[in-house]
Amino acid sequence: MDCSTRHFSSLICFLLLVIWCDSSFHQLNVHVQISNDIGKDLDLTVHCKSKDDDLGNQVISYQNTWEFHFRPNVWGTTQYYCSMAWKGAFHWFDIFVANRDYPYCHVCQWSIKPDGPCRFNYDTKKFDCFKWNSN
Repeated sequence: MDCSTRHFSSLICFLLLVIWCDSSFHQLNVHVQISNDIGKDLDLTVHCKSKDDDLGNQVISYQNTWEFHFRPNVWGTTQYYCSMAWKGAFHWFDIFVANRDYPYCHVCQWSIKPDGPCRFNYDTKKFDCFKWNSN
């Protein structure tokens, strides 16, 4: 390999590294807010996980909110799923899926209802409801 080819290859590698680093620094933190709208006097027990993180059990009283935040990975594959339980019920849901939620929401507001979770839509100013995941 002659000197000019080696310099050109090094320059290309350097530029790719700069582009990759720049894109990873622009990833914004995502805040996930989970509100208990199950029903009066019913606590909601939430246990959220990703492939890398286990956020443990959280008990959310009626009309209160718990939140967590994270930085999505550069590959766009970040996913968090949560089990949700209250008296007489147990469900789970993918509370954050990168290709569904990012970059649509950087603050993902979820209202948990008996029929399923509802995410606030910043365009319509209303909640869009989803079905629980199949067991």
